[in-house]
Amino acid sequence: MIYIKSAEQINEIRKLGHLTNQILVKAFQLVKEGVTPLYINNEIERMILESGSTPWFKEIDNYPYGSCIAVNADWIHGMPNSTPLEKNDLISIDIGLKRGGFYTDHCWTSYVGFDHLDHLPLQFDTDDKKRDKLLNTGIKSLMLSIEDVKPGNRIGKISNTMQKVVEEAGFEVVEDYAGHGVGLAPHEDPIIPCFGTPSQGALIKEGMVLAVESMYSEGSPKIVIKEDGWTATTQDGSLTGMFEHTVAVTEKGPEILTI
Repeated sequence: MIYIKSAEQINEIRKLGHLTNQILVKAFQLVKEGVTPLYINNEIERMILESGSTPWFKEIDNYPYGSCIAVNADWIHGMPNSTPLEKNDLISIDIGLKRGGFYTDHCWTSYVGFDHLDHLPLQFDTDDKKRDKLLNTGIKSLMLSIEDVKPGNRIGKISNTMQKVVEEAGFEVVEDYAGHGVGLAPHEDPIIPCFGTPSQGALIKEGMVLAVESMYSEGSPKIVIKEDGWTATTQDGSLTGMFEHTVAVTEKGPEILTI
């Protein structure tokens, strides 16, 4: 079901979205060589609980952690483990907060060795141009597709923009997972694939809140699930990226709530 939120409800999601972003920024400040994803997860859980919120990921099919942390070829639903991070590892951190019956969803990808400051990186410009291209493509595909979150467009417009940016850069979008509605439940309609046709999908209306997710790989989009039953990793071992914001549909267009 697609839930249309009131201005008051969106305001509560907005406040929670700001908090979500703050916690994700602090989580990336912990990303250093020798630190384990499990340690980062434990700190994320502590910060979420201290904020008066709860990590809603634990509500989904008995998932045991408050975050998903994916490294290198792991793509999505990465289960935090005790393997120390190594220099230049790619890392995606995905978190979701719940408070007062409202939900947010937020993910970013960076790498071990990047100087994480007081905001999530919006541009990578280093000596590793291949890595920069992979990460910058994800950011570009997310931000451009968010521009299509406007009343009167269809969901396929968001998906098509995302797909075009990723494929024009020479990468492949994930086909097995998708973005979704969010706000009054962790996963709401409509489904927002990473590929599509502009004229297809649900009509975007003012008051909708969407978790827009760009998920892609430098190689094949085919995945396998690891023995932990959660972590989706690329079948060919290629590197991946995931970038996600919670976005409200307003009369004037999109408003990113997780900033």
